[in-house]
Amino acid sequence: MSGFEADPPSMRTVTAALDAAGDALRAAVETVDVRVCSRLGPERLNRAAAAVTEQCLAGLGRAGEGVEDSRERLDGALASYVDIDDAARESLLRKARWT
Repeated sequence: MSGFEADPPSMRTVTAALDAAGDALRAAVETVDVRVCSRLGPERLNRAAAAVTEQCLAGLGRAGEGVEDSRERLDGALASYVDIDDAARESLLRKARWT
């Protein structure tokens, strides 16, 4: 596999990384002050959420290249924790393919 100097990580390692990223994303979303959200407006808030999610994806891509189960779980996390439009979510999920 490209991008790995040694053996790729196990599914357990990838799942743990995904869970940690999901927890971090959930914590970030839950701690956003309502007043900040109203000042940012939905478009800027969505861009900020997408940027945070993209950084999570970058870390997950390094941790577990090509794991489809992780992509499906990430799709669920995006739908649950972040209110972004379908096009932005699909763009992020394409990046999650890690190919």
